[in-house]
Amino acid sequence: MLSVYRRHSPSCGQTSRRYRRCSCPVWVQGTLGGEEIRKSLNLTSIEAAEKVVFAWKEAGKIGAEGKKVVSLVEASEKYLRDAGTRLKPSTVDLYKRGQKHLLAWCEREKVVSLKDLDIEKLRKYRETWTCKPVTACRRIDRLKMFFGFCVDSGWVKSNPAKLLKAPEVQTFGKTPFNEEEMTHIFDACGKLVTRGTWGKDNVKRVRAFIYILRYTGLRISDAASLKTSHVRDGKVLLRTEKTGTLVWIPIPDYVVQALEEVPRVSEFYFQTGNAKAKTVRGGWDRCIRSVLALAKVNHGSAHSFRSTLAVDLLNKGVSVEMVATILGNSPAVVIKHYAPYVASRQVALETAIRNIWAEPERPRFQVIQGG
Repeated sequence: MLSVYRRHSPSCGQTSRRYRRCSCPVWVQGTLGGEEIRKSLNLTSIEAAEKVVFAWKEAGKIGAEGKKVVSLVEASEKYLRDAGTRLKPSTVDLYKRGQKHLLAWCEREKVVSLKDLDIEKLRKYRETWTCKPVTACRRIDRLKMFFGFCVDSGWVKSNPAKLLKAPEVQTFGKTPFNEEEMTHIFDACGKLVTRGTWGKDNVKRVRAFIYILRYTGLRISDAASLKTSHVRDGKVLLRTEKTGTLVWIPIPDYVVQALEEVPRVSEFYFQTGNAKAKTVRGGWDRCIRSVLALAKVNHGSAHSFRSTLAVDLLNKGVSVEMVATILGNSPAVVIKHYAPYVASRQVALETAIRNIWAEPERPRFQVIQGG
């Protein structure tokens, strides 16, 4: 146990170790890690001396240099700056929202230091979440990445977020549209004029946009960023924003014609190029949901067109690896999301099992006669 005290000079006139209103030197006395000490710290401030001794206690060794106590705000800023040098702006925006949510809670709870945010505090923070389980899992993953960065930087010794248990998430496949639903969806594009919400030119744009979603499997943000330079020789060429994969998709002739009929004000087919990507994506998402409502299709979203293409290709015998290349995913992701809807895989599975049953059963033991 270490304690700090003042050792008064003869000219001071004070004798109490607890007296603080003088400038006499501060000493430390006690034992730490089996080592005894009784010497001057060459300081006259009790507060500064206590910080030095606290650093020794943290390190478990007398004379160890104390590390700087990093605040949550400072750690968060450095974490985001590091992410900005490595990741795409859209990914960094997700990290920024997560850090903003965390810092707002810490401010309400008066948690300032990074070391004060232990597992108990994190569990209390998790109790305030009202999001879905899948979103909660992503938040926990980002907390683990943040504290992992702090551990690598030497600001904390361990990652408390690793002790957070993620909620159970029921995973379901991405439900595709069937042929009848697709027919209703394409017919619903023509009803937009009768409702008076969109003009005739915009109807052409909406129909072409749905064609692109259906026959290329592009994500809604990538489809909304489609340029005239990305379409040539009956193919769509685009590098996806999420994975950076180069996608080259052949499209039917009537889709090419639909694109040619889209009225444009810039090089983009489905936007002016002046709005933020998030604004464009939100507008098209609302538009697709309006079309689905007109078609009386009670499930799905823009991503369901991507699922429809994937299942269609798999049912027609295209390999999982090829579908994964088209979608810009890994084969494992394709199997996870789309395999349950592929009838050919189920038929192949049933056939393989029946073939096993059809084989004559062999005796387990050979009977040796004689001898």
